[in-house]
Amino acid sequence: MSQISLYAQQQGAGTSYSSFIEIDLFESEPIKVSKSVQDLFEPQANTSSFSQTFRVPNTTPNGLFFKAVFNVNSLDFDATQYASAYINVDGAFFIAGNIRLQNIIRNDFKGRIEYEVIFMGETSTFGSIVGPRDLSSLNFSRYAHNLTYLNVTKSWQPGAAGLYNGDIVYPLAEYGYDYDTNNQPIQTTLSVYTGAPGGLKGFTKNTVPYNNLEPNQLKPAIRSKVVWDQIFSEAGFTYTSTFLNSALFKSLYLMSTNTASSVQTPSVAFEAITDEVYYPTSSGSPQQTLPLLSKSVDYANAVIIPTGYKAPYTGSPYTFVVEDIIVEYQLAGSPTTANWSILLLRNGTVVGSQQAYLNASFSPNVDYAQNVNVFPPTTPNPNRFTFSASATAGDIFSLAFTAPNKYNLFAIQQATFSGSGPSIMDPAAIMPFQYKQLEFIKAINDRFKLVWEPDPENAKNFYIEPWKDWVTGGEERDWSDILDESKDISITPLFYTQPRELIFKDSEEGDIYNFLYKQQTKETFGELKQDSNIEILTGSKTISSLFAPTPLAPIGNSNTFIIPHFAKDSETKREPIQIKPRLLFYNGLVTAPIPWRMANGAFSVLQTQYPLISSFDKFPFNSNSLDINWTNNAQYWTFNNVGFSGRTSKTAYTEYWKRWFDFTFSPYSRVMTATFSLTDSEIAKLRFNDKIWVKDAWWMVQEIKDYVLGARQNVRVTLLKIGEFNYGIGTGGDS
Repeated sequence: MSQISLYAQQQGAGTSYSSFIEIDLFESEPIKVSKSVQDLFEPQANTSSFSQTFRVPNTTPNGLFFKAVFNVNSLDFDATQYASAYINVDGAFFIAGNIRLQNIIRNDFKGRIEYEVIFMGETSTFGSIVGPRDLSSLNFSRYAHNLTYLNVTKSWQPGAAGLYNGDIVYPLAEYGYDYDTNNQPIQTTLSVYTGAPGGLKGFTKNTVPYNNLEPNQLKPAIRSKVVWDQIFSEAGFTYTSTFLNSALFKSLYLMSTNTASSVQTPSVAFEAITDEVYYPTSSGSPQQTLPLLSKSVDYANAVIIPTGYKAPYTGSPYTFVVEDIIVEYQLAGSPTTANWSILLLRNGTVVGSQQAYLNASFSPNVDYAQNVNVFPPTTPNPNRFTFSASATAGDIFSLAFTAPNKYNLFAIQQATFSGSGPSIMDPAAIMPFQYKQLEFIKAINDRFKLVWEPDPENAKNFYIEPWKDWVTGGEERDWSDILDESKDISITPLFYTQPRELIFKDSEEGDIYNFLYKQQTKETFGELKQDSNIEILTGSKTISSLFAPTPLAPIGNSNTFIIPHFAKDSETKREPIQIKPRLLFYNGLVTAPIPWRMANGAFSVLQTQYPLISSFDKFPFNSNSLDINWTNNAQYWTFNNVGFSGRTSKTAYTEYWKRWFDFTFSPYSRVMTATFSLTDSEIAKLRFNDKIWVKDAWWMVQEIKDYVLGARQNVRVTLLKIGEFNYGIGTGGDS
């Protein structure tokens, strides 16, 4: 019988292996392992290809780990935390993962205490760490840059010549406009100048005065691999992948915004609400801190609740505003004035002070004031307190207030604290608050049908490849001699495990052409309904996506100038929207059918090319282009105007899902459940894309159920018959 050892890291200990202690196990309750391929497709789930729940005794060694958790009043063990762990078999490493406390079992009559724990592989740890985190919380400060003509046009260049080696791109796209009282656009429009109403603001005007597109009318896209890598880095994980390091994946960009705006908002802008604070008038305190209760805008992820605002960049001016102040007060006597002060602090030192007074009828009783004015009240915005200060990255700006002794009671119940800084663009500003990092990971997984395999030699690393590539790997093994033919063998057509139809669908979006397509077809642009046409199957399953599709269409007054349109139309306006995350290829600089103009400070620069972002992997588009949509819908242009109809047979489905679909719904593919005699080493070495020779056919393992660690034994295994498909395997059964 093999010796099984479980090691776990003590809470509060360091990360070295010397901080791991051996957990005593019950001999009567061996550790079982279940290994399932399904968990390789869902890394965002809190599951693992290895998992087992079991009990351990309350021994002295185990007490070092569990401490006094059996005592309901104990505070020395945090049951919300998992502990890094690993299992050895006969002194040799078998698997790494984590353990979590599930239950405490007490029997005071018998004087017995036991702990029920669950051991799970590292896939579960990734999901639990990344799960709560928003996309907007990712740190992209290393990509912060001034929003200038130079940086915008630099971003259009390829490779090392680009902005941050091409990680940031400002594509040409229409985001909508602000309008004056006559419903005329304030900004230059992405349309052809005609000199007539509806074409006066077009950016192609080539006579003075020019209609220049301003740099802040373009918004940044960030390389998808940068986002993926940052999620892994902040979670403390790595990956090994040919696909994720390929030129194709590196040419994909994430496009999104967290507000609906026609121009790019400075990325350091923020807005927060203060908490209620009573001024201790009796103590004579010189000032009282005004903590922050919540935030509604935080583009640079710089607001620290309740402390204040942490300047993300060095520069000036930083402008801070305090307004919407609600005060509760009781006057002492009947003074003619009731002044007090708002203070701005930088790292605890006052750098700004403004007097305020209550614009209310003074009363000796408790009263409230919502119209708090600057004193003296001579500013254009008498209810707005404005401060300006320089900052070094990391400086903390906070609020405080003072009130003189003429008050018996004084409290600020609420105020709005907002601000902005230098015109610096941080890619975090394009990340919407409402989407999670795991939603992005899952959306990439689903688009390319990625498979994750834990690295057996590195608990924090994954091997990640598309299923179509992963399935051709692995080793060939012969299990003919370890099949227990005395036990029942169940063989079922594989398609019975699936619904009849799969629906591949992106998020619905409200821009002009997504809305138009939805109205015309009652479907989402790029949506695919893939019917197996197997009449004995029923039901459907939807593969939904975080990403929204991006149809291309010509600009106004042109049939040949094609760009994305991230705006919606009302009766008289083309208005901005908050852009849902989009997955798009950067096609580089392409020839502009009509020259256009962009502002470089006070100068106008003629542009004969434009930066194109699209769902196609290369430009010029042709029938060999990959369309990243699920299916290749008819486009909003014509062959006569562009020289290509927009139709291609290469899509996300055909390139990354079709082979799996054909295999899964093949009438010749089978699921077999049988009993095999296996050892620890055979299970440890097994990969789910290994080709198993048994019963005169090639199979792939799908699940091993409840294998007891420690000895060769019979165990139930579920396998898939590979059928007539060629996955690069041999013709014999050599292992």
